[in-house]
Amino acid sequence: MDMPLSFIIIVVVVAIILIAATTGNRRRADAQSRLCPSCGCTHPPFAQFCPRCGKQV
Repeated sequence: MDMPLSFIIIVVVVAIILIAATTGNRRRADAQSRLCPSCGCTHPPFAQFCPRCGKQV
């Protein structure tokens, strides 16, 4: 059973769009990270202490 070429193209395009969407979410999450004022290490916005130096942020 052969699939039509148009169906295969649609599946590939949808896959590319989904991959691009998840990559964009990851970039936004990285952009929300904060920097430690003491050592400059990045940490998530919910962190209370720096994972590198242990100072309270």
